Amino acid sequence: MSAWGTASSCDLVLFILDAHRQIQVPDPRVIRLISNLGSSAGTTDLPPAILVLNKCEMVPPEQRPDLLSLAGSLRDLHDFQDTFWVSALKGRGVPGLKEYLLSQATPGRWTLEAGMSTDRSAEDLALEIVREKIFQRFYDELPYELTVVPVSCKSLRDGSMRVEHIIVVPHEGVKKIVVGSHGAALKHVGTSARMELQRMWGHKVHLILTVKVAK
Repeated sequence: MSAWGTASSCDLVLFILDAHRQIQVPDPRVIRLISNLGSSAGTTDLPPAILVLNKCEMVPPEQRPDLLSLAGSLRDLHDFQDTFWVSALKGRGVPGLKEYLLSQATPGRWTLEAGMSTDRSAEDLALEIVREKIFQRFYDELPYELTVVPVSCKSLRDGSMRVEHIIVVPHEGVKKIVVGSHGAALKHVGTSARMELQRMWGHKVHLILTVKVAK
């Protein structure tokens, strides 16, 4: 399921933005993404969204009015249900956000009862972990258009798992960033993802990552 498909099944969507970065170096992709919120999903069934401006502690006092301007310009692009200014690092504004989320939560049964396991496939879990590690390593550098394509995910005779993914990038410049000097950046992503998968699955994982430029 795509991210938009998942969002359409939720009660509320949080659009979390690095406010400090957006003030210092405005990213046009953020504007484009918010402008297309809803239409990108190809559906009008998206739930309400709230805007969460994070890293506010990094904005110097003389630029604090810019936070209000940023929030106003983004609300002009999409009808956000509410706006929160937070510092996840310092915990400022987080309790209020938690209370708000609890107030908006819809009571219901747990999706999985105690002791039950998810029916998500190993391939889905591996893809999610690899995407997470890529984001953690490159979120300040890479465009949102980067795509991870699963190639294979299978059990081997010795009980280990072999997982292979292709990271598709828009051009050679981004490929150089993802691979890094002597392959160090890609190795970092692969090692982090492999260790996380081994912790989840409880057995050895062989993770193969390659980077290709989109044709």
